[in-house]
Amino acid sequence: MTKIAASTSLFLLALVLEAGCGSDQDSLNEVALIPAATATISVTTGSVSTVTTTRESVTTQVSLSTSTSTTSVPVVAPSAELVYGQPNFTSATANNGGLSASSLSSPYRLVAEPGNGFFVADYGNNRVLHFAANGAADRVYGQQGNFNSADATTTQTGLRGATGVAPDGNGGLYLADYVNQRVLHFSGTSTTADRVYGQPDYTSNQSNRGGPVSADGFSFPIDVAVEPSGGLYVADSANSRVLHYPSGNGTTPDRVYGQAGSFASGVANLGGISATSLNGPGSVLPDGQGGVLICDTGNNRVLHYPGTSTTADAVYGQNGSFTTNGVNQGGVSAASLSGPLHLALGPASDLYVADSNNHRVLHFSSGSTTADFAYGQSDFRRSTPNGGYAFVDGSGFNSCTGVTVDGSGRVLVADRFNHRVLTFPAR
Repeated sequence: MTKIAASTSLFLLALVLEAGCGSDQDSLNEVALIPAATATISVTTGSVSTVTTTRESVTTQVSLSTSTSTTSVPVVAPSAELVYGQPNFTSATANNGGLSASSLSSPYRLVAEPGNGFFVADYGNNRVLHFAANGAADRVYGQQGNFNSADATTTQTGLRGATGVAPDGNGGLYLADYVNQRVLHFSGTSTTADRVYGQPDYTSNQSNRGGPVSADGFSFPIDVAVEPSGGLYVADSANSRVLHYPSGNGTTPDRVYGQAGSFASGVANLGGISATSLNGPGSVLPDGQGGVLICDTGNNRVLHYPGTSTTADAVYGQNGSFTTNGVNQGGVSAASLSGPLHLALGPASDLYVADSNNHRVLHFSSGSTTADFAYGQSDFRRSTPNGGYAFVDGSGFNSCTGVTVDGSGRVLVADRFNHRVLTFPAR
């Protein structure tokens, strides 16, 4: 008999256990509910006589035979400990209870700041919120200080569909103002921008400044990130490129990814799918060692670039191939991706990927391109909204578009179409 007892009320659906060998033995193929912790399961093969499942434990009895196998079940689908934007874990209404400092509408991205505070790009409300810790927001960008407003404007204080946010390392903030085709910088805690990228002024919002692709304009900039030296990265999604700006106040880039070194090109997969091409990049993240990671969303992959090179040396989501871009290449698995949209680093240089269309966040140990942990799904082969259930709870996502790790190691996820942010305990 094999018994798995739960020590908490957090459960996940384990991978199918395949045990047995030889033509005269039956195999045990049972799906079991197990706690959200690593489990090693020893199964003696034989014909199943009894299977008992409860919320507290799972007991599987088998007729004894001559062979025993041990299966390690990956840790997957933990439950969140906190929710922002909803009064509970079972609600999923935009601006639940009315537009306020505690409501959300299609939150898109989030990023932790030193300590346990974080910023959320609240896309549907045309604002960015700052949360100090475990409560309502204490600062709002894009709405002139008003938590009860969701106006879309093109001004020095306004936003129109904000999608990306990054602390500048000096107490200030960069925001990707997606529909306004610009990136804004804010000093300190001010909510009035003091610098604009991609536009000649604070009231213009034409794609590529109304002209051809150049070093000065954007077409739907979706994400921003700051490297330790202060340099800025911008994922310029519709131009299929990522731009790098040197530290300082300059608004002219010095490096481009995805366009063979040309600032005048904005072609998806220029020259074909390769280690130098991009297709609608959704996110960018310095790796902490001088290189950078890019979510190549349209190619269903994540690329790593060493140093200042614009040629990738590692690929996630395509089974090691730089020339393929299939959705869930080889089938939904611990190594596949479908529309990855955001990245975060953990304290051990481990990587988190918001695998948006698979409705999960994957964790990769440093150096590995195969995930060893998943949030949002009960195993690595599932890819449905809310974990495949017809209800919302504290473990599933409906299009996860942002992920970050705070100073305590907690993992925060932007659950976009459930209009909330979930916080998971540190691993």
